Amino acid sequence: MKKKTTKKKKNKPKQKENLLSKYAALWLLLISFILYLPSVNLGFTELDDTIFINEMSSYNQDPGNIFHSFTRGVFSEENDTYYRPLLLDSFIINAFFSKENIAGFHFVNILLHLLAVWFLFSLLQQLGIQKMTAFWLSLIFAVHPVLTQAVAWIPGRNDTLLAIFVFPFLKACLQYRQSPELKLLLLQAGTLLAALFTKETALFALPAAWLLSVFLSDKKWWDGPTLRMYAVWIGSAAVYLLARSLASLEQSGLAFGELIGAAFGRIPVLLAYFGKVFLPVNLSVFPMIGDMTLIYGIIATALVGALIFFSRGNNLRRMLVGFLVFVLFLIPALMVPDALNNQDFEHRLYVPMLGLLLLLSETILFKNKLSSRQMSMAAGGVALIFAVMSLVRMPVFNDPITFWSAAVESSPNSAYANMMLAARLDDTDMNRASSLMQKAYDLDPNQKYINYYMGTLQVMQGKLLESEPFFLEEIKRSDYYKCYSHLGQIAFQKQDPTAAIQYMEKYLAVDTRNAEMNNNLLMLYFQTNQMDKARLHAQGMQNKRLVIPEQFRTQLGM
Repeated sequence: MKKKTTKKKKNKPKQKENLLSKYAALWLLLISFILYLPSVNLGFTELDDTIFINEMSSYNQDPGNIFHSFTRGVFSEENDTYYRPLLLDSFIINAFFSKENIAGFHFVNILLHLLAVWFLFSLLQQLGIQKMTAFWLSLIFAVHPVLTQAVAWIPGRNDTLLAIFVFPFLKACLQYRQSPELKLLLLQAGTLLAALFTKETALFALPAAWLLSVFLSDKKWWDGPTLRMYAVWIGSAAVYLLARSLASLEQSGLAFGELIGAAFGRIPVLLAYFGKVFLPVNLSVFPMIGDMTLIYGIIATALVGALIFFSRGNNLRRMLVGFLVFVLFLIPALMVPDALNNQDFEHRLYVPMLGLLLLLSETILFKNKLSSRQMSMAAGGVALIFAVMSLVRMPVFNDPITFWSAAVESSPNSAYANMMLAARLDDTDMNRASSLMQKAYDLDPNQKYINYYMGTLQVMQGKLLESEPFFLEEIKRSDYYKCYSHLGQIAFQKQDPTAAIQYMEKYLAVDTRNAEMNNNLLMLYFQTNQMDKARLHAQGMQNKRLVIPEQFRTQLGM
């Protein structure tokens, strides 16, 4: 009798990872770095970047201000509603290595983008997305032209920094639900606080974290470990709100009802943002809702609806959560009233994009019967197109005239964009500068700085006395210190040295090292026989290492 022989099943050998899969994270970093490396040669746009790098250079050069940043507004010590201390600290640290060399600031923007892409890739995998799907989604994020401004425009790093803290926070929440360890609670507290001190949008990371780590989970949302997690969230938010309340900020004066009303009025912006993500052909460096087209958003909505329809077998709940996360992180942008800021910048999509990537991961785009090779060709093709678009878009951020020309082209009804371009053309094309400035004034005579620039044009055309009403009006509206320089000249021409002295003193209270204004004020002290003030002022000039004319030195016995 023959014994039955049982054949042992041979275990199939594990398929070796190819180079793309094995080194996916490194490929992401390398491609992102190569794409954005040319941005180190970009200059200033003169939209906030000159403020943070040039005008705040003395602030950035004092390492002690790393702590002081937590007590002030982002643009000024007191007259500011924005509280973003870690953004200020990023410029302090940047200046320590690169001084005022703008290439160093652009380079740091690239490094921050690489770090955010890396954290996104890790977070997507933590969300249960297959590694190569997470890779392609992260790559599309890394090269997407709608996010170019976050990297190529230096102040755009604020949203990149936000992502660097929000993504690890969300990952720590997901990990804690699987393994409730103390170190993960501490990580949540640290990353959430850092995100909050970067941008107020981080408050909406809390409901997003609940959706991703609790709502999508099959575990209870009220058990002991989860309640401890909630306590950490509430405690971190309380620390942030306390620090913000102690900072020297200007209260916006806006009631909660006004903010909600503003959000409802700006709902079309959501549709516009949706279109910019899926059909990024109508991008703008200075977008305004009045100049936006919603047609691309409508088409994109229809396309996504079709994707969801043909993906009925997939996780519709995760798709819904993805969409809600996208909306949640955009709510702060919708709640900003037009009176405070009427621009809908595209770099604000940096963190909200996470939600759309989660949604797409559940559609037929990534859950289909295509081979890995076919998927690579399809997703790689899309990424390549987006990368080329970003590369073409990057030079728009090269210099002020290029930047503001693009702003006027895409947002012709923006008073600010027309004004800023006009102010940069007055040396080369006075006729066009005058036309643009008049257009800006007609669009909004209450626009901040518009009266200053209108007055400046009058001065350049030799109409010094006619410029006075414009400068006085700007002083009422914004107290812009440069107005005092012109008003001092006007007072001097009107033979009113007392008023001229007052205006120059106010100017020098801000721009203390201006050599010409210091000399003019010293001369006026002599002319009005205020020798004590002249001597005190000359000593101040000497301390600042400013050159004092020999005639004044002799008379003062210096």
